[in-house]
Amino acid sequence: MLGAERLEIIQNLVIEHGFLTVEELSKELDVSLMTIRRDLDRLSAKGVIERCYGGATYRAETSQEKEYALKKSEHHTIKQSIACKAIDQIRDGDTLFLDSGTTTFEIAPLLKKRNNLTVFTNDLAIASYLQTTDVNLFLIGGQVQKETGTLIGETALDMLSHFRFSVSFIGAMAIDAAFQVLSPTIEKAYFKQKILSVSSRNFLVADSSKFYQQAMVSVCNLDRFTGVITDRNFSSGEMKKMDEKGIMIIHAEGGSLCTPSSKGK
Repeated sequence: MLGAERLEIIQNLVIEHGFLTVEELSKELDVSLMTIRRDLDRLSAKGVIERCYGGATYRAETSQEKEYALKKSEHHTIKQSIACKAIDQIRDGDTLFLDSGTTTFEIAPLLKKRNNLTVFTNDLAIASYLQTTDVNLFLIGGQVQKETGTLIGETALDMLSHFRFSVSFIGAMAIDAAFQVLSPTIEKAYFKQKILSVSSRNFLVADSSKFYQQAMVSVCNLDRFTGVITDRNFSSGEMKKMDEKGIMIIHAEGGSLCTPSSKGK
């Protein structure tokens, strides 16, 4: 295999998987570890990939905040599959928090599967949907980010400090190669950190497109969550790193959907 051809294959593999170790690439291409390291250095110098400890990641551009309607249409079926796994983590009588976002929105219709729920949210669309259901609903107040229908700011943070939740579901704009959850603004990062501090159990809900992306502000590492619900198929190298950190992955199949109501009203 010619060197240029091998570089193209390595580039495509790293883009496809997000992260691959030197050992995995060496085995896949049947070349020495030294050859792979040299190839990765060449690709890194071109700005195509980013070298990291033990392997390489896809060099992602910084994610920007999108309008709600556009976000809602992206990966819709996958978000529904993630919501199906999320509902398994909710018990009758729970007090839960739904973070703002289009993935957490898909959990709202499935709450009919559970009884006697109290739901807090800072998402106007989620609150609007749930106001016609039997859940005991609280809307966390604050400044409205009109593009996304999200309530944020000091008022929202102060309200959160007065409550405690059985379980929370938190979204993310981006997750980088170090498994750090990232947010586009300081206000949103602080808000998510506050949710984590007042919840007994916390689950990140994020489709595969959020991984190996960048955003401006760090929230926390994936190991801060009780579990991560995602459709992403991780490589063996990624799973080894997550096992070492104690990160629990709850895999959502892309085409696996559940019905909105099988219990309760």
